[in-house]
Amino acid sequence: MNITKTVAASLLIILAATSSGVSQTKPYTMTGTVKNSAGQPVAGVEVFADNTLYYNMNALGKTDAKGRYTIPLPRQELGTWVPGAYVKREYHGVYYEFRLYADDESAFSASKGAVRNFVWRLSGRRGDSYIGSPVYVYTEEGVDLNKLEVTLTPSGPLVDGSAGKAITKRVPQGRVNDVPVGRYTMTARLLRDGAAPVPLLVSPGHGGQYGPSATTDFEKSYYGITMEFTVKLPPGQ
Repeated sequence: MNITKTVAASLLIILAATSSGVSQTKPYTMTGTVKNSAGQPVAGVEVFADNTLYYNMNALGKTDAKGRYTIPLPRQELGTWVPGAYVKREYHGVYYEFRLYADDESAFSASKGAVRNFVWRLSGRRGDSYIGSPVYVYTEEGVDLNKLEVTLTPSGPLVDGSAGKAITKRVPQGRVNDVPVGRYTMTARLLRDGAAPVPLLVSPGHGGQYGPSATTDFEKSYYGITMEFTVKLPPGQ
């Protein structure tokens, strides 16, 4: 065996891991990063290690400008710890709180420490539930939900600062599921067999001021974070 080459190769691996920003596990410490769905660091996120043996026993930390955090853990053997995080943001005058989940949610001992990274996801599935929020679409007389198509276009950055993408969906059940929280402009049209679609009039909420499009924000209520629009046929249709 060529010892010189083996040592050199091992050193290169260590240097590569260090330069790429890979965190090393440290005893009695939970460390890691928080990024948004675009891979940008998220500052000011409240990260915690929750003790599995004692109720409401947490070690707390907060991410810096580069999305990094370090949480010291007690040196007493107090069972194991699991990671978690919350991000709080004010967006267009509304305060939101989002639960974040680590890339590895397994429990760990304080003496071994752990690296736990988080991604602030605004949409997707977690188990049987959606991470994103629902947009409800109500109709006035003459609009068939089975032939209704809506387009939601982000009006500015989403709540996490990312750009977002337009969403076009058929809405036979009167809602669009799993929409990232942001401000949206909605347009709608009624699809017709063998004929051109009919552009519909749109109003934010449960009707009011109608136009070719409408822009609104998500709202918080007893039912969670939701957005609502109402659509109707234009005059003469």
